[in-house]
Amino acid sequence: MGDFNNDAMIKKEGYDYLLNSGLIDTYTIAVEKDDGITVKGEIAGWEGKKENKRLDIIFTNRSVNVKKSNVIFNNINKNVSSDHYGVEVYISE
Repeated sequence: MGDFNNDAMIKKEGYDYLLNSGLIDTYTIAVEKDDGITVKGEIAGWEGKKENKRLDIIFTNRSVNVKKSNVIFNNINKNVSSDHYGVEVYISE
């Protein structure tokens, strides 16, 4: 879980490596989800890259029922507290 500083939308890099190791991105299996974007536009370390990014991800190593994946700390769901927004998931039995 956390800031992987690797955009989930860029193929054949770190995100795909983690998926290929058997981890599951909870966002992809969530029944309800928002756009998943945790960085809007350009930030330090990503100068010149103005596209939105999904850098903050919660992985699991087993099958779970993810009811909802939600971006937080984005001034919509709680106040902004970092250059990245946070992610929360709701898991059910």
